[in-house]
Amino acid sequence: MNYIHSMLRNSNLNLLPVFQVLLESTSVSQAAMKLNMTQSAVTHSLNKLRALFDDALFIRSKNGMTPTNFARSIQKDLESILNDIERLQAQRAQFSPRTSSHIFKIGITEYAAFTLLTPLLKILETAAPHIKIITSTINRYDGIEKLSRDNLDLIIGNISSAPKNFDLDILYHDYFVILACKNNKSISDAITLDKYQKLPHVKIALHEDRDNTLDELLTHHGITRNTVCVVGHYMLGLSLIPQSQKIITEPFLFALPWMKTLGLKAIAPPVSLPKIPIKMIWPRTHANDPAHLWLRTQLQSVAKSLPPK
Repeated sequence: MNYIHSMLRNSNLNLLPVFQVLLESTSVSQAAMKLNMTQSAVTHSLNKLRALFDDALFIRSKNGMTPTNFARSIQKDLESILNDIERLQAQRAQFSPRTSSHIFKIGITEYAAFTLLTPLLKILETAAPHIKIITSTINRYDGIEKLSRDNLDLIIGNISSAPKNFDLDILYHDYFVILACKNNKSISDAITLDKYQKLPHVKIALHEDRDNTLDELLTHHGITRNTVCVVGHYMLGLSLIPQSQKIITEPFLFALPWMKTLGLKAIAPPVSLPKIPIKMIWPRTHANDPAHLWLRTQLQSVAKSLPPK
């Protein structure tokens, strides 16, 4: 088995089936036909095998090519490894969302969860009724740490960047809007910068000792807010706006489903603010896993179905 392990470490797996077929057929021409390769390609592979194992492997005889004692001695090990490879490939191909009971662990920011989870779970109800989703709340600062520490499948949110050994996809872009009570007659469909700074604000603070994305953007424009209440959750912040003079600035797609129910109106900020990229990040080790690929495809599909901005 040590010889085969050496081969796996130092060579191309494509040489394994060539070796096996040569052992079975003892003829380069017959092996080429079975493998749908040219004879020269089979001969080239055989030469690589001979160099790798430092053995002739096959000796020409009147009956074709006779395996050497060494070649025969590793034949069973070779067959065992090829069977294991076939079994592993079959396991990958056997993932079926309709019958799978896979459990996915997702780290996700609060507002991304409100936007994506409902349509994702609707897909699972019919396409994957036995699959379970376990979420944990992250923010833009601790997402990467939790992805590694908590063995999450992926994270979603306004994460700054993906370090090495992680892959990234931007699912969609959101943008900030000002939300006010519909009955608030002092606020029209447009708002000046001076008025924005003077109105009473509800502020979202997801991390006590760090500014959030909006704070950073407003600071860049030299804008300060008249903050009268600080809360740690987007939904709680929205709930404080109806029947009040207060305003809150939140991502549009998060607020959209609640605007009618809460009697809110959306107003563009008085300065141009960049869009918010909502990213999906996962370990590169998961990149080709069939179950993981399926989940990422569903999330990408959900993102494409979101209302146009």
